[in-house]
This record gives sequence, structure tokens and C-alpha cells, in this order.
Amino acid sequence: MTPLDPNDVPAAVDPDDPESAMRDARQRFIAAFPKRSDSIGFMLGVVSTIGVRGPLAPLRQIVHRTAGLAGTLGFPNVSISARQLEELLDGVESGAFDPSMANQVFDALEQAFTDDLASPPDWVGSESAAGGNRRVMVVEDDEDQREVVCINLRSAGYVAIPVPAGDQALEVAKVQRPDLILLDANLPGMDGYTVCRLLKMDPDLAGTPVIFMTVRASLDDRMVGLMLGADDYLIKPVEMPELMLRIQVLLSRRTHRHLAPIAPSAALPADQRELDFESFAALAREQLGMLPGTLALIKLPEARLIETYAALRAESRRRDIVACYDPSHLILLLVEMPPAKARDRLTEVLSRLGPGDPPRFQVGLASSAAGGSKTFEAMLNEADQAIAVARQRVMLVASLDDGAAAAPAGQERRGTVVIADDDPEVMRLIDAQLRAGGYRTILAVDGSEAIAAVEQARPDMLIVDMMMPRMTGFDVLSAVRHQPARPRVIVLSARGREQDITRAFALGADDYITKPFSPQELLARMERLLR
Repeated sequence: MTPLDPNDVPAAVDPDDPESAMRDARQRFIAAFPKRSDSIGFMLGVVSTIGVRGPLAPLRQIVHRTAGLAGTLGFPNVSISARQLEELLDGVESGAFDPSMANQVFDALEQAFTDDLASPPDWVGSESAAGGNRRVMVVEDDEDQREVVCINLRSAGYVAIPVPAGDQALEVAKVQRPDLILLDANLPGMDGYTVCRLLKMDPDLAGTPVIFMTVRASLDDRMVGLMLGADDYLIKPVEMPELMLRIQVLLSRRTHRHLAPIAPSAALPADQRELDFESFAALAREQLGMLPGTLALIKLPEARLIETYAALRAESRRRDIVACYDPSHLILLLVEMPPAKARDRLTEVLSRLGPGDPPRFQVGLASSAAGGSKTFEAMLNEADQAIAVARQRVMLVASLDDGAAAAPAGQERRGTVVIADDDPEVMRLIDAQLRAGGYRTILAVDGSEAIAAVEQARPDMLIVDMMMPRMTGFDVLSAVRHQPARPRVIVLSARGREQDITRAFALGADDYITKPFSPQELLARMERLLR
């Protein structure tokens, strides 16, 4: 299936403000334009160098779509420049293409964006206010419960999208593009677990946060939901203030990730400007339709995205293409490179980055033996499944054929975790479970030891009890929240009061688990935060 451009999909329409969907689409266009421009510049440079053998078809496609979207969303000068560039590209096949003129028009396109942004049409109003209504899809078959949640969402300033059945959820999500999905597990037709699995397999929807809200409270049910990729799992009845708080935390975390740039494009050479995923997919389909190749999906810490992207670009052949898939994944197409050679190449490059203790990369490989033998979408799905093999087998690079492979020496650990709890029994239980799961653990019996351990070890995760001697969990959260390499934080507490949960999230906690708890569920929630 061809990934949809979010700007091509109608948003939920507020009946009292029908232009809100247009403003929302305009905001997405503004946010995406720097990457879109980089992609046009990247492909234009290749076409200017090698002519018709370059990525002409995907370049025409993105320029054509830019012209149409820009004109619709209040960027008339961008639309004019894009149409001029599109006309120039028509001369590539006939030999009448003027690369110098095309690059001048491309420069004018970027300037036109700045000019149009400074002169928005009247219907836009305040750019800062546009798009403020985040969309939350509520998939719930009980009409009364669905309406109660929707009323509370609207009161909190969200646009609520009610969906009564699981088999409608995927189609509605593709059209409405919600910012977050609330999902019941027990649904008519397709159950919530199946819906979640399909959402996380769709490249266009995989990054959408999902919160299960269900009466299914067993450990197995919670584990299934979290392992399927859900971002939170709440047991009904759910207090509405807590639900609104958890929604706010997830959306603010997602906004922070997506607003962070991959790399300062202006500082990159013209032939190494960033390629967005839409353009990568178009190029990959074209190449894989003609030639064999290997597709690599690379899971990595967000903090190492820029460094790894630069290393891959520096070590790639000119015909290889690399892009950001999402804030924690890079994607690479190695044209006419067999999987064994791709494995060796990626192992060499990533090992040179210093994977450290523990290694922080997992790479999934998928290959096609001949042009057209596999679709890009099939290979992407295969590479995604291979990442799970790499994670399970503690391997750096894996394919689906490696399902029974042994873990390479020296890659025993998955992450460093500081455990801060004054109850020795609880600490021993968590410590044993995490070490069995492949984590390195550092134990702290009070808040001051926890802060010192975080400062010295720079762990990936901090698990902190709320009630400890001398310093409480709140004090620890306050002390570590502004550290430059702040770890993910899970709070454990016997107190589940709304004001405690609210305060913990306000101080930077990523999750809040009430005691008694299951160590297996703790592991699943850790995996969700660290993936």
C-alpha cells in the first residue's frame, strides 16, 4: 500500500469552524516543508547529474503534489515555483533540460515559502493557534462510555472522533489521522488487540500513540496489549482527570520528538541533504521494481540519530539511499547488494560508532533476489519483523532467516537501569527480572544514591519508588529532570492518588505503576519506553 501524505487526507471538521481542517492541513504542510524541500533538492541534484537515469518519476511526483498542496493551503508563490520546476522537468527526456535554470527555480521555491509564510491568507488567522485542537479517536462499542469519554475530551479542548467498532477503526484512522487513539479490547468484529497490531504494522499509523482502555485486567491481557505496541494500558473504570493527563503526556512527548530536526540541513553538502520518507519510498519502489537489493531498518536511540545518519551517508555508495523512518528508526536501501554483504557493511559501520555497553542498535534486513520480486511494503514489513529477531536474539543485524541464530559474543546487555527502592525484597525481585531480561542494573537504597547513580552511569532507565527515606521519589524526579541525558523514568508507588500521579508526570515521569505490580508487566512497559 502506498503511504499517504498527511496533507492529502481530510482532517476532522469542527462544525462550528469548518476552516479548522484547512488550518490544520496548512500547519502540517509548514512542518513538512523543510524535509520536502530537501528531498526535491536531493533528487534534482541527481537528475541534473545523470539525467533520465536519475529519480525522475518520484521527483515529478513530489513537485506536482507540492504545487497542488501549496496552492490549496495559501502558498501561491510556492505553487507557481513548483509548477515552473515541473515544466522544466518535462524537458529531461527530450534532452532540453536546463539544470542551471532548474536550480534557480528551486532556490526561488524555498524563498517563496518564506515569503508566503509571512503573508498568510485571511482564513488562516493566528498561525500559532491553528492546529491547536489535537484529534483523539475513541474506539469503544458501548455508546454511553464512548459519549462520556468524548464529552470529556471536547471539554479539554480535543477533537473527539468516535468509532463504534474495531473493523471501522483502521479506515477511520487512515482518513482522519488522529493524534492519539483510545482503544477498547473487547470490540465487535475485530477485537482491539488485532486493531492495535494492524495499526503498528502500517507505516503511516505506526507512530500514533495508542492507549488501551478495557475491563480486561489480567496480567496476560496487559502484556499482550503492551507487546503489541500500545503506549499505555488502563483498566476500566478510568478516572477522567488521569486519562486526560496521560493523553497530555503522550502527546507532548510525541510533539517533542517530531519537532526535533534530524540534522541541520543547511550545514550538509548539497548532495547530502536529508531525504524524507515519502521520497525515499518513491525512490525505493522505482529501484526495487527494476533491480535486486537489500532493505535495512535500523532501530536506535533517538539521541544517536544524527550521528548514525551522518555515518551511513558517509559510508554509502552514491546509488544507496538513506532516510529517517521515524525518530528512532533509519531506513537504508542497498541496491544490488546481497544480504550477506549488507550485513557485513552495516556491522562494520555501526560497530565503528561504538555501540558501547550495551549495544544500542538493532538492524532488520529484507532482500529481493530480482527486480520486482518483492514490493517495497512487503520488504519493509519483513525488515520490521527482523528487528524483533535481533532484539530477541541480542543480535546487531538480523533477518527472518536468523530466527534460531545464537547471540553474538559481547552483546549480552540491552540497557542500563538504576533501581531505587528502600524495600530489599522488591529491589531483589526487580533486579533478578531485569538481569534475566538482559539489562545491566545499578541498585540504590535511597534517593541520594539514585541521583548519584544517574549522574555517574547515565542509565537508559530509572525505576524509582515514590516513598523512600531522606529523599522521596518526587525529590529524585526534580533532581534528574534537567540533566542533559535524562533517562526514561518509571515511578513505582503504593499510592495511586490522582494528585500523586499528576505531580509525578509534571516532574517528568514517563510512566506510573501502582503496587502491587507484575515484574513481567514492568518489563513490557520498559520495552515500550525504550523501543
